[in-house]
Amino acid sequence: MFIIFWKPYSLFIIIILLFGIILSLSAENWLGVWIGIEINLYRFIPLILLGEKNQEKEAAIKYFISQSIPSALLIVSFLGRRLNSLFLSLIILLALVIKMGIAPLHYWLPSVMGAVSWGTCWILSTIQKIVPMIAIFYLSFFSSTIIIYLASLSSVIGGIGGLNQTILRVLLSYSSIGHIGWILGASLCCNEVAIFYFLSYIFIISAIFLAFDVMKVISGSFMTKLGVRRSMFIVIIVLFLRLGGLPPFFGFFPKIFVLRRLINDYYFLLSFFLIIGSVMNLYYYLKILFIIVLIGPSPIFGLSKSNYIVISIIIRALLVIRIGFIVIFIGVM
Repeated sequence: MFIIFWKPYSLFIIIILLFGIILSLSAENWLGVWIGIEINLYRFIPLILLGEKNQEKEAAIKYFISQSIPSALLIVSFLGRRLNSLFLSLIILLALVIKMGIAPLHYWLPSVMGAVSWGTCWILSTIQKIVPMIAIFYLSFFSSTIIIYLASLSSVIGGIGGLNQTILRVLLSYSSIGHIGWILGASLCCNEVAIFYFLSYIFIISAIFLAFDVMKVISGSFMTKLGVRRSMFIVIIVLFLRLGGLPPFFGFFPKIFVLRRLINDYYFLLSFFLIIGSVMNLYYYLKILFIIVLIGPSPIFGLSKSNYIVISIIIRALLVIRIGFIVIFIGVM
């Protein structure tokens, strides 16, 4: 699917998509932001429809309806006479929360991502979140309590929602929700740290989406039947561990930077919920790795299923080590 993006028609759509983002980020008022978001919306739907499957057409309809509601809320906020009032700012925040797929208004995101291609999932998880994320940064100054609530809920729901998922697109959509919680939490202290976390997330998730697109992967059990080289499975394992933030992989350091700023600013409860959600995220990443290694006619890496207990003990030890690293780091600070 990534290759399709380089065709002239789709390349033109992506250029217009980027133009909408630039227009929103350079706008001097909320009307300009809204115009850029709408250009972005109407250019993204044709990308979903590039596929020929009926489920992608259904996903395009779901995405359009879910994005039309926050667009209408933004228009309502523009019609108000006192644009600086708290009530209208809350309406704008509500619209942006729906646009970005933040919990508890996230229900459209797993449904859409579960029905589209890997390339479209990548755009939905990264590029489509840029404008709402930056806009929320500007609104967080008056509603820190709301941002704490949204960040905590996103982290926990992102962890719980992926526990029973084996379809990788849906699982990664809940992973995206969990990481949004970290980004929102970081925005309370320092927007630069939040942007650094977001860029790190893009760097890690892009490699995962590209690898799964090349391998034509649907679920974890499907990966064992592909007959690809063991080196590719090792790459997948490393990428998941990076995404989960297991030390000493790269994904661990953005989380530590965020936690350090939150602890220094006394956001202890928010830090607790972020850690809980992150541990649940790491748990279902490791569950997928279990499926890759143990399920199939011939187990990968020469492991037999009788070693499941030993491996599960090692994985639980890794979870404990992760929590221990975080506790020691907080104690040192």
